[in-house]
Amino acid sequence: MNFARLLMAAAVGVAPAARRSWAEGIRAELPYVPAREATAFALGALVAAVRFRLFDAQFVAGAARYGLAICGVGWGLMGLRLGFELRDADTPMVSGVIFTTAAVFGLGGVLTAIGGLRLTARLGTPALFLAIAYALAAGTIAQGAPYSEFLRALAIENVAALLLALLVAVAARQYTEAGGVRL
Repeated sequence: MNFARLLMAAAVGVAPAARRSWAEGIRAELPYVPAREATAFALGALVAAVRFRLFDAQFVAGAARYGLAICGVGWGLMGLRLGFELRDADTPMVSGVIFTTAAVFGLGGVLTAIGGLRLTARLGTPALFLAIAYALAAGTIAQGAPYSEFLRALAIENVAALLLALLVAVAARQYTEAGGVRL
């Protein structure tokens, strides 16, 4: 029964504010559940509370916002690492492009954390078009230069990352605004 109480406490803690009274009501029923069924009952309450939390508009907004922020900063840090590794390879253009891209992604992550998903969509859309233009032109701009195909591959990778970030930002905004949460 102690494990069941622990699970039930977790269910109450996980439940979003709109479902907190439901979780409290379920916890009040626990003493009346037969001991051999208490753990399953509490586990079911925890699973339901987790589902409520995962589909809670406020949670989705926060997870998308800070998830994208962490990914943007992480992508930028990986780009910095790559730029520093290639800096000594006698390819200043390559490392310059990589450092610039890393700065853009890192700044995008910070701005997402500060300004939210609406700002991500507003700034990410022009950045996506610039990234697409660069990806299309990368082969001809750096044609014959060392690492020209590598730059093109990085440009395509950045387009994919930006596109995914925009899709997440727009989908999360639509879901949360349909749930009454303004971002």
